[in-house]
Amino acid sequence: MSRYLDGRNTSFWIGVQPTDISTVQYNELPRVSGDFEKNRTYTDDETITEKRESKDSVLTSTSVSGDFTVNLRLADNYMKLRQGALQAYDSTPVAITAAMTYTHSTTTLAGADFSALLSGDHFGVVLDTGETKIVRATADGTGTDILIAGLDADATITNVKADKYTSDDNAIPFMLQKRTKGTDGVDGPDKTYYRTFTGVEVLQYTLTLASESILQEAYTLTGLTLQEGSDLPTQGSDITYDAEQVLGSVKGVNGIWFNGSKRNCFAQSFDLSIDNQGTESKALGQEGACFISYGDPMITGNVSVYMLKSQPYEFHDLTDSQVVFPFAVELKDAASGKILVVSGECKATTIDAAPETGAQVTNMALKFVGNVSFTYV
Repeated sequence: MSRYLDGRNTSFWIGVQPTDISTVQYNELPRVSGDFEKNRTYTDDETITEKRESKDSVLTSTSVSGDFTVNLRLADNYMKLRQGALQAYDSTPVAITAAMTYTHSTTTLAGADFSALLSGDHFGVVLDTGETKIVRATADGTGTDILIAGLDADATITNVKADKYTSDDNAIPFMLQKRTKGTDGVDGPDKTYYRTFTGVEVLQYTLTLASESILQEAYTLTGLTLQEGSDLPTQGSDITYDAEQVLGSVKGVNGIWFNGSKRNCFAQSFDLSIDNQGTESKALGQEGACFISYGDPMITGNVSVYMLKSQPYEFHDLTDSQVVFPFAVELKDAASGKILVVSGECKATTIDAAPETGAQVTNMALKFVGNVSFTYV
């Protein structure tokens, strides 16, 4: 029997770090690629002596960090990682159950207290047929009604729901654990070895949506320390979940909202990047960082859209005037029915539209202004 481990025997697990780390509960973090490790920097001793001898190397720096690429799923265990990327506070879910009516001629949804919803919010409405549609508030809600966009006919609504996380300044530390299956000694019984890192935070996040591709997320993570020992530490029980289907571009992208209205299938690709401008702060006698600090987040995106025949210069006009306009991507897990809306206000900073053969495609760089939100329905 081989004495060498298969790399697929290593799995990664992550959980929000509690005050008492012996109670942390881990979720498995399935990955496409990536690793997380204690990285070391050695410096050669260059002391000169009369003897021509190779000198020792000194450990002069360490960091705890890694990068992961994962296929996009809307399972609950990824929600906390996205919350960490946003540094968002816990959301205040909106849940309204009432007999509501939507009148398309006035774009008014009436029949309940909508004061918790603000202009620009995306939320789900459940039609009396049972179908869930995403709409956008075009004005602040009142105690009796709200103006919305996203429906194209009169409708009876039975439920309104949303769970919104907005970018803020609440650093969320995680525990990250590598687990490798091996044996206890030569040909001994099966055993799992552990390597556990504390104070792990999300410094960068990228969401990539491309035509004819599985949708993906990438995380750059940095931590503080590596716990000693490879035996099972005292910790809470693992959280089990069903790995829902991966979101592919065909069935995953439910729609793209541009400049306040939903445009079905008008984008060729889109990516969103959140750079929290994080840095590791070093200290004497401390391996790794003693704390992680942040600057203002740099939130950008790139989108390739087909030029519209009815408004062929709409995208150019937005760039020329440098107006701030709403942009959102609506993603749906066909298996579970869960929906994620990524939304924010942005400017188009550059535009490139070469007159190619076939449909003309406009490539735009977007700079998000203010907050970015992840809304789960």
